[in-house]
Amino acid sequence: MSPLARPGPPGDELTTCRKALSQRPSQRAAEGGVAVEIVLTPDGAIAEVSLAHNGTLPLRIQATGIRRERTGTHATIYIYLQDRCLAWSHFNLERDEERTRLARKAHRLLSELDREMVPEQQLVHYVDTFCRQLWPAHLQRYSAELLSPESGPPADPILDPPLLVEGGGTILYGPPGRGKSYTALVIAIAVDAGVAVGPLTPLRPARALYINLERYRTSIARRLHALNCALGLPPSRPMLVINARGRTLLDLAPAIEMTIRQHRISLLVLDSLSRAGMGSLVEDMSANRVMDMLNSWEVTWLAIAHTPRADSSHVYGSIMLDAAADICIQAITQTADGRLGVGLKVTKANDIAMSSFPVLCYEFSRDGVLTAIRAAHPREFADIDRERSLRLPDQLLELLHDQGPMSAEEAAAALGCSRSYVAETLSALEREGQLTSFRSGRRTIYAVRQTDGHEEELM
Repeated sequence: MSPLARPGPPGDELTTCRKALSQRPSQRAAEGGVAVEIVLTPDGAIAEVSLAHNGTLPLRIQATGIRRERTGTHATIYIYLQDRCLAWSHFNLERDEERTRLARKAHRLLSELDREMVPEQQLVHYVDTFCRQLWPAHLQRYSAELLSPESGPPADPILDPPLLVEGGGTILYGPPGRGKSYTALVIAIAVDAGVAVGPLTPLRPARALYINLERYRTSIARRLHALNCALGLPPSRPMLVINARGRTLLDLAPAIEMTIRQHRISLLVLDSLSRAGMGSLVEDMSANRVMDMLNSWEVTWLAIAHTPRADSSHVYGSIMLDAAADICIQAITQTADGRLGVGLKVTKANDIAMSSFPVLCYEFSRDGVLTAIRAAHPREFADIDRERSLRLPDQLLELLHDQGPMSAEEAAAALGCSRSYVAETLSALEREGQLTSFRSGRRTIYAVRQTDGHEEELM
């Protein structure tokens, strides 16, 4: 997908852009006494030329939305005199008439004194030189580097369990109406405020931005209030939200990029991928465009996705969605007596373990108002528990707790595991004090040791 052009930096970013002139990779062209140094900036490139001998009258040329298309290099070009924008236009940089028209338009807005210092043809030459050198300078952004090895874990989680990692992307998927939006919003609030929510604990506070493309503004505002109360936060605590129901991610891309820069966003939460607006998600090219946009913003992101009607085990759309995400989480839900259980089953993970399966429990009042969020109790939601991929020790403890004392042979047959492996695990659990055993004929019978000091009744 081609990056979108956007206006040049406001006055409060000018100092940062000028500082970049001495800190970022540059490409210099000198022809006929003209020296134009192009410096890469986070959203494009910039060049500054001193028109006066003492450097008090700087001319600034800036480019954003730089991209290569079949017809040539395109970008939005701005011409500034000090902090005043003289002219700007989005065009094919290889078209001489477009460059000349922009330079002449800017020149007409110069004062008489300034025109003497920079004749029209000189300004045209500055713009020509800048545009000609822009693409080679832009390529430096992606040039190869000698990367030095660095010690440390493969990824830096920002949430425990590690469902979000620094600079990575997570897809949370499940059928409609299963608590995904509530869960994504509560994660955003928890990370933004640096507070734990049930079994999820942010490792450090990080500024969050919630992109709401699905629901009306009042719905999100009321959910914020309810979630703040449930988390023990001030009910009126605000959070950055872009409300744009009926619009697409593509429509909002410039506004999102601007918000990320201005507010130094670390976590972006998108509701949802189905509102990307870049074509059908079942097509590989469209899916790649969506993922490229999210990854290009260089922040941690969490995106809600839906599932096919007949199969809730994977994300609806191209496999390229899963491939580009670092973590995929299946939301498995169950309701019971005014409670909603949401299990977060990791189905794909880059650089983290896949064993995480936290379960959130939302408690609601009779009129449907959220009152509490907590970690689900063991065996509180049987349907969710059946989806767990438990370690063998946990499976054995759960089996003995539910079905009572049994031998290693019986436990192995119930779980479909080898008898020797089960026997070794049962012995280890007994040594740890979690099980007790007795002999019945030639068999050893195991039972769960109760925390009150009484073993389960042995038969």
